[in-house]
Amino acid sequence: MRKLLLIMLGLAAGIYQTCAQSLYFTSGRVVGLTSQVIMNVQGPTNLVCWLERLSASNGTWSIVGTYTIPPSGTATLTNALDLGYYGVFRTRSTNGSYFCTNGFGGLMFTLNGEKTLVGSPFATTSVTNIFPAPPTNMYVAKWNGSGYDTSTYDGSGWDDPTMTFGSTEGLWVYGPSTNSSIVYVTCGVFRTNETVILPTGYSLVTSPRFRFWTYPHGTNMQVDLLSGTNGYYGGLSGLPAESPGYSPQAWLYKYDYFTNGFAEYQFRTNNVWSYGGIVTNTNTIPLNLIEGFFFRKPTSNNVWNVTRPIF
Repeated sequence: MRKLLLIMLGLAAGIYQTCAQSLYFTSGRVVGLTSQVIMNVQGPTNLVCWLERLSASNGTWSIVGTYTIPPSGTATLTNALDLGYYGVFRTRSTNGSYFCTNGFGGLMFTLNGEKTLVGSPFATTSVTNIFPAPPTNMYVAKWNGSGYDTSTYDGSGWDDPTMTFGSTEGLWVYGPSTNSSIVYVTCGVFRTNETVILPTGYSLVTSPRFRFWTYPHGTNMQVDLLSGTNGYYGGLSGLPAESPGYSPQAWLYKYDYFTNGFAEYQFRTNNVWSYGGIVTNTNTIPLNLIEGFFFRKPTSNNVWNVTRPIF
């Protein structure tokens, strides 16, 4: 019995040591209205590591810093958003023994106009962090399954400062005028694999993808292309488009700022996306970085297996 207990304690100690010796981001943020990023990384003491950032221009990772985990076990790192708006980071040891188990992402954009549909591909973030300097009378709307919950900024604070927007969740942003200039920041430590449950009916979401589809992207912010061929019915975003026995099997609605209405796409039984209900019109659907859109399923318990590969 004593021998068995010692073996169990040894196994427990081994598991603890394995967990304690991993390398991962614990927190991070974009500083105010600047492009500076501060991140905290935990790992084995005295481990020498590289900090790497994903390029917005060509989709490659490059080393942007070298650091050593201090005796406290947590290193605080500073860097900048690529091109002033795009930052996706990973870290690994220089000896090739440790690779981070998660990542950190930070995006900062200026939204112009009275009404914008956006989303957060990273971790859950509060409305106070998403908008560092909102204009007076700006408000946001969050889909609750049947309508919207809102929060308004009155010049001194939000009437619901506890409102949060989760990973892959979309949100409406309403400026007080058509020439409103609104700084939008979404950032956080993100998991490389995650499960999201989509309910029956409508969900307001965004693509979890952050790597641009084509390079150089220029003004093209496309991160995915939903297609009815080659098995990518829900695209690299992995949307659970297939609902056998139903027609349509799923709907997707993209907001059109020229018509101030939604373009409706339907996923049909012949594994194609149709536009405007025309079955013979096979379409691919581009999804842009932080673009919010509605997704609708006729069935319950729709599991969305979200992946964000960094290695």
